[in-house]
Amino acid sequence: MNDSESAELARRYTIPELVAAWREAEAVVRLSFRTLVEAEQRINAVYTLNGSYPIRVTASRYHPNEIDFKDIDSALERMARDCWGTIVAKCELHRMMSIQRAHELDEQLKKGELPPITEENVANFIQGCLDNLPKMLEEAVGEVFDWLRPCHTDYKTNSKLEIGPKVVLTYMVEEGYGGESFRLNYNKSQHVMAMENVFSALDGKGQIAKANRSALETAIGASGPSGRGETPLFKFRAFKNRNLHLEFRRLDLLKRFNMIAGGRNLRPAAKEAS
Repeated sequence: MNDSESAELARRYTIPELVAAWREAEAVVRLSFRTLVEAEQRINAVYTLNGSYPIRVTASRYHPNEIDFKDIDSALERMARDCWGTIVAKCELHRMMSIQRAHELDEQLKKGELPPITEENVANFIQGCLDNLPKMLEEAVGEVFDWLRPCHTDYKTNSKLEIGPKVVLTYMVEEGYGGESFRLNYNKSQHVMAMENVFSALDGKGQIAKANRSALETAIGASGPSGRGETPLFKFRAFKNRNLHLEFRRLDLLKRFNMIAGGRNLRPAAKEAS
């Protein structure tokens, strides 16, 4: 991909541009589908014999995943869902949401009822997301807080009341090939990304850079046999027993994190002096 193509992909389109592109594509699809169906009808009026299979210009009856050009509305619905998915991606909503809320949004995009793609609907959607940013951040913080809190107290560095400067996370890492490296457990990638997003947001820098992996996951993979490393937000050491010792470098962000999550409120009420 050359520089001009990369710049085009990175371009931020306005709401009118997004909606205009949808309307143009919708019109072309409707015209093209009707044209293909008409062509199929004409060829079969001449070539199809009684009892023989029709000549299929459009989708084959034997491949249900192919598009049926007679069903324009279903094709346009699939396109509209993909377009809404692109709008969501451009807003980078998944990086602001808790894992649970992001999953619910994905289900809505796949199966739920979606509004028509109009300037008003897109603008209202984006404004609604902006209005909900504080709530979404609070939800994401709470989810990460619950993930970091231990389900047991075997490790003295862990607390169920609030997250301390250091935590021990179990079943987090695996040995790489030959035992000379470590890698993050695949099932933990989403949680680590969510944690990194939350602390980046608390730092006022928005969400982390677009990437398939978090900076912490990348650093673990590059830590070599020592299993030691750091990122701007965390220090860590990976162990062969699959534990990850994690240290928070920004204690100011950790303090805000605990306050938002309400960790201090979990402490038992202090007894009044007699």
